[in-house]
Amino acid sequence: MFIQFFKLFLQDKLSFTAMLFLLTFSAIIQSFSPIVLGDGTNILWEGFKSGSVRFDSLMHVLYLLSAIYLGSYICNVLANLYSVKIVSKISYDLRLRVEEKIWKLPLKYYNQNKTGDIMSHITNDIDNINQTLTQISSTSISLILRLIIMIPFMFYVSWFLSFITLIIVPTTFIIILNIVKFSQPYFKKQWKITTKINSNVEESLNGHLLIKNYDQSGTFINKFNKENDELFKSSFIAEFVSSISYHSTTFISNLIYVIVAYIGALQVIMGNLSIGGVQAFIQYSNQFTQPLSQLTKIISIIQSGIASAENVFNLLDSEEEVFNDNLIEIKRVNGLIEFKDVNFSYTDNIKIINGMNLTVNQKETVAIVGNSGAGKTTLVNLIMRFYDIDSGSIELDGKNICKISKMSLRRRIGMVLQDPWLFKGTIEENIKYGVLGDRKISNEEFNKVVKATYVDNFVSTLVNGYQTIVSNDEELLSSGEKQLLTIARAFLTKPDILILDEATSFIDTRTEILIQKAMKKLQKNHTSLVIAHRLSTIRDANKIIMMDKGKIVEEGSHDELIALGGHYQKLYYSQWKTI
Repeated sequence: MFIQFFKLFLQDKLSFTAMLFLLTFSAIIQSFSPIVLGDGTNILWEGFKSGSVRFDSLMHVLYLLSAIYLGSYICNVLANLYSVKIVSKISYDLRLRVEEKIWKLPLKYYNQNKTGDIMSHITNDIDNINQTLTQISSTSISLILRLIIMIPFMFYVSWFLSFITLIIVPTTFIIILNIVKFSQPYFKKQWKITTKINSNVEESLNGHLLIKNYDQSGTFINKFNKENDELFKSSFIAEFVSSISYHSTTFISNLIYVIVAYIGALQVIMGNLSIGGVQAFIQYSNQFTQPLSQLTKIISIIQSGIASAENVFNLLDSEEEVFNDNLIEIKRVNGLIEFKDVNFSYTDNIKIINGMNLTVNQKETVAIVGNSGAGKTTLVNLIMRFYDIDSGSIELDGKNICKISKMSLRRRIGMVLQDPWLFKGTIEENIKYGVLGDRKISNEEFNKVVKATYVDNFVSTLVNGYQTIVSNDEELLSSGEKQLLTIARAFLTKPDILILDEATSFIDTRTEILIQKAMKKLQKNHTSLVIAHRLSTIRDANKIIMMDKGKIVEEGSHDELIALGGHYQKLYYSQWKTI
């Protein structure tokens, strides 16, 4: 993970090379400054002893120092420009890759992971990676280059003092490595709990009405406080340990400074080193140990970034839904659907669909009923190829759907789910959402659909009509009205097969009657699969299949199944008793 994290810099090799060159050049010219300052000190000392200071030589030193600092400044500014470009491009690419990835993930990924967790990876983790990379590119690389380049200059001034300094430095690295090893699990835990908190907050906001209704806000607050307390503890330990490492390296830096000053003074007394040389080496030792302290502080940021990167890379490495471009492309279908000895399971040991054989004739309306968990929704998910079956075959007009491209298959199927979904946009845009870009919708066709689905009844009362802005969280429309929009959306796509998964569950009784009439009219030219819990809504279906534990236990018309006196009759009459 560490190597994969730092490979992000190499995505823009040209900019990275330019940044590295500028930082290296800046570090080299800046490394001359202590020697030049030392020469200036020697000039002043010699002038003090002789009673005559060579101001021309001193001015030459000042000009040279000004050129060094100005050159270093310009190089650092340009390097920072490349650094910002690299990090911004990395963050841009990561967000783009994650956005593209979430549309390639299979449905089971979303069933196994909370929406809040995924959102946290897309927002918090990528932002944290961005901050970490900024620290690395603008600070860490510069500090490391300065450390490496400064060593030859230190030996040039005094090999003896350099040797003493470099003996003490490994102690600092040992401290850093041990602290990194100890604190890393806490940084991972910190971001794991952060993701968990975000997920629970997202969940509580989505269900805030229900939570208030059952007066369970206290339960969520207690849960949040518990997780927040865990986050505090893990963050506290991680940051505290990192601060110990910073102060430890600062202590060692000060110790080196004292030792160098003391031994340097002895070297001057013995005539082995000039005063300017001591001054230069004190500057080198300070510039050498200071980056170590700063790097220790940055390590905590890097560990935090690596923990976030692990979450993002795990998402990017997740198994994708397979789209094979070499499969059959279909333009139109008649609508004959056949299940032949189909078996399916979400997990290895639990079968959801067990040896199913079913034929749905073209332009036939088939209702699927059964108790919760019978496998009704799974059945239509298999037709849509949101999941692939374990064995057997599902055929559409005699073609195995596994040999049909998923995109062309799904374009021929209109699906209305139990929970209506609208995006933020106009009502017209929401209704036209499923229409492919190359198909033009005439006003006549649009008006025919919205009137047939009774959308026009309530939209005509709105001030802005079909240009009214709505969204999934918008309370301007009722749940039933939102569902009407999704039904109109499905019909406008002109599908050959309709799948209605409890499509009228949020609609009031009066509207439901109107919708049933509209759907009966529109279903004449479509093969329709209707999942229903309220059996009164599917009495006119050509065929009703009763499912139980992944199997078809009864099949026939409403009257036939009532006369049979089996599962369907019991379920049908139990609903009337409930009413």
